[in-house]
Amino acid sequence: MGTLVARTTRWTLRSIAVSFMDNNVYLLTCRRTGAQILIDAADDAPAITRLLATAHDDVPPHSPTPHLECIITTHSHWDHVRALADVAALTGATLLAGAPDVADIEAGAGVTGVTGLSHGDQVTAGDITLDVIHLRGHTPGSVALALAPAIPPSTPAAKREGEESSPERGGPTPATRVGERGGEGWAGAGSAPGVVRLFTGDSLFPGGLGNTWGDSDRFAQLHRDVAERLFDAYPDSAIVHPGHGGATTLGVERPHLQEWKRRGW
Repeated sequence: MGTLVARTTRWTLRSIAVSFMDNNVYLLTCRRTGAQILIDAADDAPAITRLLATAHDDVPPHSPTPHLECIITTHSHWDHVRALADVAALTGATLLAGAPDVADIEAGAGVTGVTGLSHGDQVTAGDITLDVIHLRGHTPGSVALALAPAIPPSTPAAKREGEESSPERGGPTPATRVGERGGEGWAGAGSAPGVVRLFTGDSLFPGGLGNTWGDSDRFAQLHRDVAERLFDAYPDSAIVHPGHGGATTLGVERPHLQEWKRRGW
């Protein structure tokens, strides 16, 4: 079934955990167009297929049938790509990942045609837009993805996008677009009310950063990127959805940044 994590007027977010490594698979569905983005086809293609089917309940009657437009892989490690080939073959979805990790993902997952993403890119499907944040260290091409509420300037405050009834709990021609952040209509985290959601892969977890295997240079790079590109860029209310385990917020983790830097992991 998958857990309905959140629902707004524009999209729903569902997730499942797969494999003995408790990998999180996230599914965003646009309620107007049915366009979907899957984050990390980590393992268990049948379970992911059921997750996609469950999301058919997330669009209003007479809306287009939900359809997976793209799969974004947060990084190249084997435990995050085990179902990628099967889900891609089943859905025909576009494959995306951080550019430095593309070759390893294609080799490890047995896929081709993965499009590389760079820091500052945006991925758009229907009314869903994700900002791409390159976080170097866990792997060369690891990315986080930021989902910030987009509010048209003319929309009255009372009708702006808001979370609906689901609280935080742990077809058509494809229209997926990859472009640069900051274009017309973009609402950055600092200017947009509502909840920012950060899908951080294995770069940021509750209690610390991703593994850099004792490499001090890689750890310093990851700490710097996480501090500057996440903690300096987004508010304490931003919800962190990691690649394994439960969610947290930047506010909960922020007091520990210097502790992590001192301990080196």
